[in-house]
Amino acid sequence: MAKKKKERKIDENFFKAMNYEIAGELGILDNEEMKENKRLNKEEDEIINPS
Repeated sequence: MAKKKKERKIDENFFKAMNYEIAGELGILDNEEMKENKRLNKEEDEIINPS
């Protein structure tokens, strides 16, 4: 059960990062807004490179 929850946490972080990347490409957010966003930069989050 704990492993499943950990995998879900990784997926949530991946999708948060991808949303910001897409928004940046479209020009909706600039780089400074993305760096300062607390939702993306939580200390407890682990962002893992999916490739």
